[in-house]
Amino acid sequence: MDKEHEQATEHGSPILHLRCEAPVDEDLFRLLLGLVTEVTPLVQALPPAALVADVTSSLRYFDRAPADLARMIRARALALYGLPVKIGVASNWSIAAMASREPGPRGVCTVGSSSEAVADFLHPRPVGELYGIGKTQADTLTKFGVHTIGLLASLPEATVQRVLGGRPGRLLRERARAL
Repeated sequence: MDKEHEQATEHGSPILHLRCEAPVDEDLFRLLLGLVTEVTPLVQALPPAALVADVTSSLRYFDRAPADLARMIRARALALYGLPVKIGVASNWSIAAMASREPGPRGVCTVGSSSEAVADFLHPRPVGELYGIGKTQADTLTKFGVHTIGLLASLPEATVQRVLGGRPGRLLRERARAL
């Protein structure tokens, strides 16, 4: 395997999060699901407009890096069905989902698997962008001066749990730390 393949699998499985720009009809969504399952059998549908796919087993088969597989899927979805999809590539699903929100001009956003790359991606973002956070939770954190995901990640777990409650606080702090 080349260096890019090794980096992609070093800290976890490469995950693709595909997001349609708008909800699509059921038939078109099934076609997209079928297209992705041609690349990997490990796909979870999130109707009406998203999919999550683990492409670990596909890297060697297609001899491509995760970002290249994402670009291939995106090109096929556009060519075959006229369906523009945004794709986030990361070592876990929540970061991949966040990356798919702002994929840039080529439609794919890749977040490296190293802890530094993940921190560089997550930490400057507003706390309200953290995957799974509710508006009330984001407002509460902001009221306490926690405006970025990096600040949330740096807080002691006990503090976050006092502010947001036990389980939700622990979960959101773990996501902020990409655990």
